[in-house]
Amino acid sequence: MQPGGPIILAGAMGPKAMRRAARWADGISSFSIPGDAEEIAKAGELADRCWAETGRKTTPRKVSGCFTALGVTDASEALHSFTARYLGFLGPDLADTVAASTRASSPEVLAGILDGAERAGCDEFILVPAVTDLNFLEVASEVVAARP
Repeated sequence: MQPGGPIILAGAMGPKAMRRAARWADGISSFSIPGDAEEIAKAGELADRCWAETGRKTTPRKVSGCFTALGVTDASEALHSFTARYLGFLGPDLADTVAASTRASSPEVLAGILDGAERAGCDEFILVPAVTDLNFLEVASEVVAARP
């Protein structure tokens, strides 16, 4: 519990939804399948603009994330396969195309994604595991602990 209640995040992406969210939410929860810093920054900039246009005195909390596979053999294939299955509702061709954009399958790449998210103004970054192997937690924890 915290004074004033929980932080309310909106999963708004487009300008209309973001303007609505600026009236009632404390921030945004966006998502970048490839963990792209430019994509994360654009969502944050849109939120900042909408919050300012609404006359909000506070800046929005910015949360983002990406699918991640670490600590397993052929993590890149595991990440691609998970993403394609997850996005299967889009149809196999589009799901496979989007899955091909995933990158977070090595500690080095994940560290770069986290650096980019921080530079983009992200306040919190959520790693969505694409694998169930507990080695994921160990490797992800090491990447996060090694950050300055």
